[in-house]
Amino acid sequence: MHSFLRSRLAIFLPLFIAMAAAASAQSVAILTPNKTQLDKNLATHTLAALSGAFRVQDLEMSQAAFAAAAHEASAFNMTADEARDLASALGCDFFILIKSGSQRRASIDEPSYVEAFAAFYVVSGRSGRLVTWKLISEKGSDVNDAEHRLIQSTPLPGFVFDAVSSAWKTERSEPPVANVQEIPDENSAAAKNFRAPVPFRRLKPEYTRTAYLYDVTATVEATIDLNEKGEITRLEITRWAGYGLDESVVNVIRSMNWRSAERGGKPLPIRFLVRYNFKKIEKDDNE
Repeated sequence: MHSFLRSRLAIFLPLFIAMAAAASAQSVAILTPNKTQLDKNLATHTLAALSGAFRVQDLEMSQAAFAAAAHEASAFNMTADEARDLASALGCDFFILIKSGSQRRASIDEPSYVEAFAAFYVVSGRSGRLVTWKLISEKGSDVNDAEHRLIQSTPLPGFVFDAVSSAWKTERSEPPVANVQEIPDENSAAAKNFRAPVPFRRLKPEYTRTAYLYDVTATVEATIDLNEKGEITRLEITRWAGYGLDESVVNVIRSMNWRSAERGGKPLPIRFLVRYNFKKIEKDDNE
């Protein structure tokens, strides 16, 4: 048994070391689009925590390159193309977006308190995907107390390292995207005798409780490949938002049955984009 374990370790340990070394070689930029003091404090704390695991870029240089790329307006709701362009401008393999704030909360079970929170978005520069997203929050008696507690609880490199390692491995082993027709322009010659795919039943993705609590307005886009049978062969979020909204869109798309696209009455594979807009709507007090 011991010899078996040693042989297994001999196989997997070098692989693990190689993956760890590859992940640690990745260049990471940390960005604070809203430029609040709490954002900056969290960025400084995050840089210190990650510096041993990655090649972390200088905060001021990253922020200057980010401002020049002019993505502030859509920073937390980027398309994959925008994210790839930004990573190219930054010269990084991955970037982390930090969005923080504080607000007073009320609860039946306890007195009013201040909640300080921060959302961390880890984005792949190679694919433009939102690799992982994490929300942390802390309670305090006032804003200063809550923000101090938040900074002290800023995530250690673990969740970022795991996300980067997984993305680095997955994105390099993915097969190339198949060459599939896309929905033609309405007035083009290709649109003649073309019928677009439609779901047999339309479902609405959930506006998650987390998005509701943090008053999130966002657009999520997904690119879908359907085969001749109306089966989903590829589904990718190509405009991400976090707060569980991306997963909500994926779940609802996979729950719908689709009628395939057709040309001249013959089914054909197709690639198309669907878009969902999310906005907080206050609930009726009588509900």
